Amino acid sequence: MNELFNRVQSMNPEDLFFSWDVKTGTLSGTEIICFAVLAAAGLLLCLLGLKIIRVWSAVLGFSAGFLAAALLLYQAGTGGMAALTAGVIAGIILAFLGAFFFRFGVFLTVFLSVSGIYVQVVQPKEYLSAGIGLAAALLLAVLAVRFIVALTIFATSVWGGIVAGASVYQLVPVQGRLISILFCATISVVGILVQLLLESRKRKRRNLEKAAEIRETHSTENEVEKARSLIADLDTVPGDDSGEAEEQDIEIIDLGVGEEDEEE
Repeated sequence: MNELFNRVQSMNPEDLFFSWDVKTGTLSGTEIICFAVLAAAGLLLCLLGLKIIRVWSAVLGFSAGFLAAALLLYQAGTGGMAALTAGVIAGIILAFLGAFFFRFGVFLTVFLSVSGIYVQVVQPKEYLSAGIGLAAALLLAVLAVRFIVALTIFATSVWGGIVAGASVYQLVPVQGRLISILFCATISVVGILVQLLLESRKRKRRNLEKAAEIRETHSTENEVEKARSLIADLDTVPGDDSGEAEEQDIEIIDLGVGEEDEEE
């Protein structure tokens, strides 16, 4: 366990991400599986970032909480097992918050995605540039709580496209900086378009359901008004008609009686 933490601690931050034009070389079976899994995860994030945002916030929250807590405690001199336990607890807490509190999940997902984009594109080597990137990621994450759709689609599509594109680049027998960038850019653009299409269909379905509900409500109200009008007519018309009929009968009877008296 201590050896694992030592390796992670001595790792160059750039090694945690993909380089645009650096090929790993001949891949082993394990490396092929890892890159294939990363490519699949990147594609899912790119295409379904907003649609299953709770899932991504849980996964990214657990990963970030685990790594942050474990590494910080290990660097502070805590034992490997204690640091590992603290990392698991922190990861579970962040995963729970991200999955069950929607806006916090959006904030967390956008923050981690933008941070990953910044590190991949800028590749900061100084604390100042890294701090600027974190500040920018924090600002966009705060704005994403208000502008959920636009910023979440952008962040997840671009970051997912970078992960998927760089992974595919490692798997295919081609080499070149432009090819790697082309893979990432193409997948990112496709992801943005697909997510916008899914969101448009979702809103259209909601509008149709709302319109149907409004029509049903108005139809029910109209039926109630018709029923009230019919009851009001039934209460007034029969009384008047019966009164007129009784007066007519009385007149006819009186006339008949008069004629018989005259004949006698």
